[in-house]
Amino acid sequence: MSTSASRRVPSAEHKQADEDPQQTTKQQNKSPAPSRVWREDLPFGGDLLNMVILVVLYTLQGIPLGLLLGSVPFILKKHVSYTELGIFSFAAYPYSLKFLWSPIVDSVFSNRVGRRKSWIIPMQITVGCLLMLLSGFIEQLIENGNNVVLLTSLFFALILLIATQDIAVDGWALTILHRTNIGYGSTCQSLGQMFGYLLSFTVFLALHSADFCNKWIRTVPEPVGVLRLSDYMFVCGVAFVVVTVVVWVFKKEEPFQPADEDLTISVAYKKVGSVLKLTHVKSLMVVLLTARIAFAASDSVSVLKLMEKGLPEEYIGMLAVIQFPFDSLFAYLAGRWASGKRPLQPWITGYAFRLCVTACTAMLVYHFPTVSNGVVPWPYLVVVVCMSLLTSFTSTLMFASQCAFFNRVSDETIGGAYVTVLNTVANFGSQWPKFIMLWLVDKLTRKVCIGGDPSSESILCDKDTGSKLCEQAGGSCTVMTDGFFAVVAVSLCIGVCWILLMHKRIDSLQHSKKEEWKCPPLSGAKKRQA
Repeated sequence: MSTSASRRVPSAEHKQADEDPQQTTKQQNKSPAPSRVWREDLPFGGDLLNMVILVVLYTLQGIPLGLLLGSVPFILKKHVSYTELGIFSFAAYPYSLKFLWSPIVDSVFSNRVGRRKSWIIPMQITVGCLLMLLSGFIEQLIENGNNVVLLTSLFFALILLIATQDIAVDGWALTILHRTNIGYGSTCQSLGQMFGYLLSFTVFLALHSADFCNKWIRTVPEPVGVLRLSDYMFVCGVAFVVVTVVVWVFKKEEPFQPADEDLTISVAYKKVGSVLKLTHVKSLMVVLLTARIAFAASDSVSVLKLMEKGLPEEYIGMLAVIQFPFDSLFAYLAGRWASGKRPLQPWITGYAFRLCVTACTAMLVYHFPTVSNGVVPWPYLVVVVCMSLLTSFTSTLMFASQCAFFNRVSDETIGGAYVTVLNTVANFGSQWPKFIMLWLVDKLTRKVCIGGDPSSESILCDKDTGSKLCEQAGGSCTVMTDGFFAVVAVSLCIGVCWILLMHKRIDSLQHSKKEEWKCPPLSGAKKRQA
């Protein structure tokens, strides 16, 4: 069971290395970290401040991602249909397709400003201004329920900007730290992005919830929480601008030292093309683009269904906090298993177990009691937490195995472009089924207005406005057929058939020789003279 509309977010579950390929591989094709004096008298040889800067920059990334993948879908679902929620999921696509413009970010810059700051500064300033602008009308957009396309377009632009900033920060992490500390870059990434995500998801949902605030903060109950979405976005926008100005003025970036190979956009894109032409890569792409179909419906809808039955939204946010330490343990265990001779075996095992977890999640949703006062029986809460942890474990197991395999087969002569392409394909494979599944759930669900005057029979109950009209007519919206269970059942059947058909292909890929994954030499790449 996923704790957000798309749980696989940049977080301590290696983020995302799930979501970010460059961090673990850019050191193969970027210029080396500049030589600096190692200060024995200072923590981390004098790199502590640089690590703090990276954590802050990654925290900024996590803020809009937490809104997009966590808080906003939960708030939006009260006012729109599942199909419209699927449309909103398109806003996350820039983060899955950033390899398309990452060569431009790596190749075009001002040495005077700094190779990475040339992109970080304008991107963060623009994100900050956009957040402050959105804060003026975000709540009206959501409550209206008829502006999903506009809302999606605005968040698409926001994520496009933050994905570009992510590319630049990942590259800076390899040069801002001393060579000895480069490995801490991924730690800074995980801590920062998870912290930003938790701020926008867990903390915000709790302070936005009237029930939570009335129970734990206020003495006099009120119908709304202490923090509105508009206020939160405005404060975050100001934080983006302030942090950017401080980094711009007070943090100097080391001058770029060219590598042996000319850094041109054409060469970068040729690297990507050479990877896509390989036979084994094409075979692997078939696996990556179809594997997530079995889980898309459960991951996208199960938590929303629980919320429809009365599970408080702040409880959903707390699941992310509970998962955080377990994710780190799961990542360690999965990494140890995936480091063997058969790196994809944990992936196959995780896939099979995740099919079982998906079935159990659907059963949980079916049997979960309808709660009207926000008080959920504790046995059900325990089951929700357990299912969330099991989903996280199987997902982490598959992801760690996938990363280990990508790193093992990647051609070091191509550098980071190889793993970037593979991770991008994997990310896109988890994104594209969401809209289809949400649309199917909508089409197969039948809600009717029952108990009202004769005019209530024509009221559509697929949105919050329809439910209110039904109540005004003296009736109540009742689910006659829930499409969620039909879609999950069909998805599970597809998943069982998929693993039976693809098992031999996956096994063949993990037993293939590394030489079969090598790219032919690039033409047109000029070497610099010493």
